[in-house]
Amino acid sequence: MDVVDIRFEIHSMCDAEVECRCEGEALTRIPQTLSVPLQRLTIASAGLPRLRNTGLKVYATTLLDIILTDLTQLETIQNGAFASLKLLRTIYISHAPKLTYLSKDVFQGISSTIKIM
Repeated sequence: MDVVDIRFEIHSMCDAEVECRCEGEALTRIPQTLSVPLQRLTIASAGLPRLRNTGLKVYATTLLDIILTDLTQLETIQNGAFASLKLLRTIYISHAPKLTYLSKDVFQGISSTIKIM
């Protein structure tokens, strides 16, 4: 029997941002049922092969920051993946060695509130 190790942590304090950190190689899609209003989402050390253009839509009205790190299987970010995120201020992608190309359309419709990419 295979052991699946996916960890979810949700942090929230009064007047603070709701943050969720999801990690584990068995995580191959963006979770769609995390606490809302989710403001910061970190996906780390996951088996995510692609970020779909619908993957973040459920968090469109609240997500401020998306952090993608240590994603050794990430090869593709679909065009418009960040388009619905109207409050987005940060996109951080690091340690994704298979992600070698980003189309200019990946950032199509990106929020005007973006500060860091």
